[in-house]
Amino acid sequence: MKQYLTSGEAARICGVHINTIKNWVRKGQIEAVHSPGGRWRILTSSLVQFLLLNKMPLPEAFIETPHKILVIDDDPAVVELVRGAMKLTALPCEISYCADGYSGLIKIGELKPDLLILDIMMPEINGLEVLQRLRANPELVACMRVMVLTGAKDSKLVLRNIKGVNPDAVLFKPVSVVALLETIKKLLHANGF
Repeated sequence: MKQYLTSGEAARICGVHINTIKNWVRKGQIEAVHSPGGRWRILTSSLVQFLLLNKMPLPEAFIETPHKILVIDDDPAVVELVRGAMKLTALPCEISYCADGYSGLIKIGELKPDLLILDIMMPEINGLEVLQRLRANPELVACMRVMVLTGAKDSKLVLRNIKGVNPDAVLFKPVSVVALLETIKKLLHANGF
């Protein structure tokens, strides 16, 4: 979404004449700046707030679809950490959770998440096997980023195996909320969000 709109673009979005937009700007109802050429540039976020406040319909381009994040970890505290961290951001997201790799693989097929946060040491199918199976099916991972979040930083074998399955990011437990959020934002941004 563009940061600024022309007065004409804002008028078309609102379904009003361009002079109406200019009047709303003069009254301070919509925030705008003057371009070097002396024309108004409407702040898109201000226009969205104005539309919401006045119960006017939002164009589909302004409606943010929530990011789908899937956490696969046998520790439910990790999903609560991710949920709590995401509440600190303005990023709209839906967080799903699975406690084991087998259920996680099924959920990935159903959900097609934008971001997968994956533990390595889990019962039944571990995170390494989940990643190996995902890499064998490129359609599933084409638009999905993978973050490994593991407590196995002391195991050289596990670290070597993690590198072999090529996740997009690796964080070690315990992880700070700041590091977690920075990594999530970076991965979602890399996905075009």
